[in-house]
Amino acid sequence: MADWQNRLTDYFERQEARTALLDEADKVSPCDGQDPGSVKQFLRELELLALEHRVLVFDKRARGSMLRTGMRWIQGHQDNPDWMAFKTHLLNSFVSADANNARRIDLQRCTRQPGESLLSYNRRFCELAEDAYPGGRNAEQVELLVRLYATGLKDRTLAEKIITPGKPNTLEQAQQRVAATEQKADNMVWLGYEAMEVDAFAASRPQQQRQEHTDVEKEVQILKTQYGKLEAKLDRLLEFNIRNPTATPSRVTTPRDDRQGVTCYYCGRLGHTQRECRTKQRDAAGPRRTAAPHSTAATTAPSSA
Repeated sequence: MADWQNRLTDYFERQEARTALLDEADKVSPCDGQDPGSVKQFLRELELLALEHRVLVFDKRARGSMLRTGMRWIQGHQDNPDWMAFKTHLLNSFVSADANNARRIDLQRCTRQPGESLLSYNRRFCELAEDAYPGGRNAEQVELLVRLYATGLKDRTLAEKIITPGKPNTLEQAQQRVAATEQKADNMVWLGYEAMEVDAFAASRPQQQRQEHTDVEKEVQILKTQYGKLEAKLDRLLEFNIRNPTATPSRVTTPRDDRQGVTCYYCGRLGHTQRECRTKQRDAAGPRRTAAPHSTAATTAPSSA
């Protein structure tokens, strides 16, 4: 093969490798190391890449202090650039112990929400676990994570499957056992049967179900009583309106045949309302007209001369 053909082949191979590296770099968000959360996310995204691409992509996506710190470590470990050692160095440089403690508190509060799928809960728990316990984990940390994971499930039946037939060695093994249990339950439902775990759980709490049923019946009875009282009041109101079609709301609330405690706001007397007050009616009509008295001069006839 001619020399120019070899050079052309090498050129296309370098271009292909460069394009592949740029495609890998697009999967990772830039990071300057200012925020501990972004540092952990940056390292998680790097771990999704092939091992031989991680350091190269780090060189392209790291910024500022993150880039300088990483490149100094790489230059000092060119003979054996171990990824886990590199990751631990970056975590120790940019993530404080306080940040890890805060994420550990969040991990303890992580629980499976009602209606949440197992995949969603596993994803959230694993992300918090990576932030709380980054890098290599010892046996004590793995045991703690498994206990927190089982507690967050809030399901005793699933928790029992985690330790069957024995304690899991990793968090991933515990998650696989739970996933297998849920898949088995789904398959039983697909066949038309109720899952054994669900059936056993329902049978273990008949007393609680009866108590809940009794409480519901009590609430329904109270609502029925209140509805009956409201219906009776409505019937009396309709009957009164039929007998007194021109009655006003004030007349409805104070019937004419019940005078006890009724006070007139005009004259202050008991037994009638201001609208029925005769004193108010007389005052509104004004003084009664009387005939003018005849004068003596007008009634006395003049004497004749």
